[in-house]
This record gives sequence, structure tokens and C-alpha cells, in this order.
Amino acid sequence: MANWREEVLLEGEFRVSSKKRVLFKVTLTPVGLYYSPITSSNQYEEKLVRMSDIVGCQCTESSSTPSKLQSDSIVAAFTVFAYPFRKKVFTGKRIRHRQVTTFEISTCKSFEENWKICRKWRSVICSLARDIPVRPEDVDTCTPPPRGRLLVFVNPSSGSGRALQTFKNEVVNMLEEANIPFKLVVTEYAGHAQDMVQNLELSDWGGLVIVSGDGLIFEVINGLMKRVDWSSAIKTPVGCVPGGSGNALACSINYSAGEPVDVDAALHSTFILVKHRVLPMDLVLIQTPTHHSGSSCSLSADSSTSRHSTPPVVLTNVNTSNSVSSAKQDPQSNGDEEKEEWISTSMGAADSNSLKAPDSTHFQNLEGQQQLAHQSEPEGSFPKEMSEGFSEVQEADIEEETFYAKKKAGQAVPATLLPPLVEPVPENWVVVEDKFVLACALYQTHLGSEMLGAPAAHMADGVIHLMFVREGITRNQLFSLFLTFSEGGHVDSPYVEFVPVLAFRLEPYETSGNIMIDGERLDPMPLQGQVLPSIARIMGIK
Repeated sequence: MANWREEVLLEGEFRVSSKKRVLFKVTLTPVGLYYSPITSSNQYEEKLVRMSDIVGCQCTESSSTPSKLQSDSIVAAFTVFAYPFRKKVFTGKRIRHRQVTTFEISTCKSFEENWKICRKWRSVICSLARDIPVRPEDVDTCTPPPRGRLLVFVNPSSGSGRALQTFKNEVVNMLEEANIPFKLVVTEYAGHAQDMVQNLELSDWGGLVIVSGDGLIFEVINGLMKRVDWSSAIKTPVGCVPGGSGNALACSINYSAGEPVDVDAALHSTFILVKHRVLPMDLVLIQTPTHHSGSSCSLSADSSTSRHSTPPVVLTNVNTSNSVSSAKQDPQSNGDEEKEEWISTSMGAADSNSLKAPDSTHFQNLEGQQQLAHQSEPEGSFPKEMSEGFSEVQEADIEEETFYAKKKAGQAVPATLLPPLVEPVPENWVVVEDKFVLACALYQTHLGSEMLGAPAAHMADGVIHLMFVREGITRNQLFSLFLTFSEGGHVDSPYVEFVPVLAFRLEPYETSGNIMIDGERLDPMPLQGQVLPSIARIMGIK
């Protein structure tokens, strides 16, 4: 029974298609759709389809379209599509499952009148499912706005080559149930999505959706960043469904929404697409000597060796050293970019008050020196040699829904905290020089479906979470450490150091090893990055 505190918007007596002999009392409130059989007995089971689980509602008929119904048929119907949670029998894990309920209406004497009732119920249900408030006095005139059209990119070679099949089997049905129009683009070559996005008429689309791994997301993000109108283009909502070997961003979005990451991830990601709100997301601007890019997930650097067998994620080399520099955020800062404050401290190795990050991680180089100094917000912008790509005019083959236009000179992406790579870091940066097994810059929670890399991270916390493991850990200890990554237990390991920063520089001393940016490999080289707080937009759920 609907709670007496809930506002009843609509009531009726309908039949449920699965139990046509029984008449049900149906009540619609902002919480959901309640229905229970009308019987002489006081004992009955009331069911509830929660609005938070409903993805769509459509008017249907018993057998055919209204124009083809037999003259003596007056039954109209509306169907509610929902994906509530239920527990799996053996594992106890909560997963969503598809639930379809059809209500048949024959209250009035004509099909047209019953059809009109169906349309009213559908309009109110669709509005509430999209979190659009409806007042009782508006139910007769309520009309939800049309859904924005989605441009869906699928990489058919992504992961195990099943991304296109994932889209057809697990994404299309739910989009159609939610009445969301879309256009599918199957990428044909590396950089295809970036070429399209750079010249796309973004106002034609309600959002860009990637069904692939992090590599295709990297393409789309950088296609937006390379436009002359990048500052507005980057606000285009981006959604993703896992379809690759690395699905860090999709897992992070699911995790932040409270949706499962390790079971039916594609189904839960599609549910988020349908129910999404447009949320801000941080990006990190990465600069190398040869190019620049926007990164949405992570940067990792590890060392490789042929002398030791190692776990599959991190390779250890006792002969490689890396130097990490960082501009550290004041733990007491309120995150307001215009009111950033910086710690002012200088101390030597003998100082008893060692510098600590919020998680009590110590920063110390080989000589034991630690330094942070006051810094006002630097003047300047993205280095000229790094910003030329933002004013390029590039030809691309564009499909009929898009058009090509010449770009005008635009403002470069600002990098106010980063000095040119050819110059030393400012004296007020913290420098950590040592031999590392692993150094990562994380800005989302996940490195993959089984890698909860930064449990404390949020989509728009304005912070880069530096994580590193120094040389000295044994193979057995390293193996045990990676067993804890799935639940985020590594954050409590004495071998793992975390510190939140606003910017960083990584300088490998040797050319062996790997550097990965959102799953895309780079040769080892000096690079640096700065967080761009809340600059992008994603399709997510709070």
C-alpha cells in the first residue's frame, strides 16, 4: 500500500497481462507504481515497481496497432520496463534483472478512450522515471521532453572483439525501452572516433557513448579537447559501456553510482546511461616532449626486466630509477580554485617534524630533504609549442549527420601549474627521487574491473592521487599486494604510498619499462600533468 505521506498522482483498476482474470488496484506516486489484487479477503500481496528502477514505459496493445485492432476490441495497455536488484542464489551478489509488467485497461467503452488513459499514465511514469517532478494538477497535461539522440561509437576489435555484440545484445534493447534514439558508428581505424568528434556538430546530439575500452574513450575525449571550441565542446556528456580489455572509466562510473562492477557490468552501465544525470568529471592534462593529451582515468609507469618473473600488472626492475615531482595541495584547502592555499614549509633531514600528507605518507628523497613553499597562482597558459594542435584544420570523412567547418583561432587549454618540460620544476615543488616498482597518477577509482586503485577518489574531487611502490618489496609481497587490489586493501599496505596533488612530473632515468595513459602505451619519456577540475561531463548517477 502506498504510504499515506506519499502524494497519489493517479489511481485505476486494471488487469495485469500475466493474470488477466484478476482485477488490480493500481496507484502511482513519485516513489513508484503500487498494484495489488482486488479481492474480498484482507490478505493480499501488494507489489511495488520503484521509480528508481524504471527505465521506460510504452503504450501497447493486446495484439496489434490501434489502426488494425478488431472493431470489438476496446483493450488498451501500457508496459513498464524496470531493472530492480535481486540477489544471486549462490553468491548473494546484488544484480539487476529485467522486469516487464503490462497493465491492460478496458474501463471505458471505446478503445480510443482507454488509449487516452494509457497515454496519460505513460507520460507521468516517463517523467517521474527521469526525475522530472509532476504535480497532481499537471497529470492531464504532463508531457516529458523528447530524449536527446545519442551518437554511439563501437570499436569492433576492442578487447576480445565482442564490443559490437555487447551493444546489440545488452544495450540496444534498454535504449529502445527508454525510447532513446541513437546512431551507431562502428570505427574503422585507429583515430576514427577522434577525427569525427573534432568536426562533429555537437548540438545535434544529446551525448556521446563509447562501447569499448578506455582507448576509444581516450580518442573521444581528445577529439573534444582538440576542437577550437574545446571549452564548450568538453561539456558534451560522455557515457561508456565496458567492451574492452581495460574498462577503468566504466567501472569507476558504476562504482560511484553504487552499481556492480564485476557482474553484468554492461547491463548496469546501460542502466546508468538511461537513468543518467549529467555530472562533472576531472580530466588531467598530460604533456610530453612530443605531444599533449587529456586523460580521464590514470597514468602509470612501471619498469620491465627479463631477469625476474613478475605479476601481470607490474614488472619490477631493480636497475631502474624514476624521479617524481609534485605540486601538493593543502589538505585544509576548500577546493576553490580562486582561493587555493599552499603549505609553506622548509626542513632538513634532521628536522623532527617530517612533512606528512593527509594519509601520513612521508615524502623523502635519497638525501632526506623535504621542501614545500608558498606559491601564488602562476600566470601563463599552455606552452605555445604544446598548443598548436588546438588551431589545426584537419580534413575528415564525416557521416551525414555531421558537417565540416573551418576552425577559428581558439584559446589553448590552460596549464597554469606546469612549467615547460625543458625547465626544472619550481623550487617549491616536492621532489621524490628513488627507485620505484610502480608509480601511478590516479584520478578515478578503478584501474580495471578487478583493480580498485584509488577508493578515496571521486569523479570531480579536483585531485590527482599519486600512488607509488618503492624498490625493496619482494616478489611474494608484491603478489600478495596485488591480491588486495580488487577490494582496495592495498591502501593499508606499508609498501604503498598515496598523496593527493594538483600537478606532477615524472622523469624516468632509463628508457626501459612502460608508460600507460588510459591504457595507451607510450615509450618512457619525461612527462607532466595537471588536474583540470570538473572540466568534463559524464553520464552518471550520484
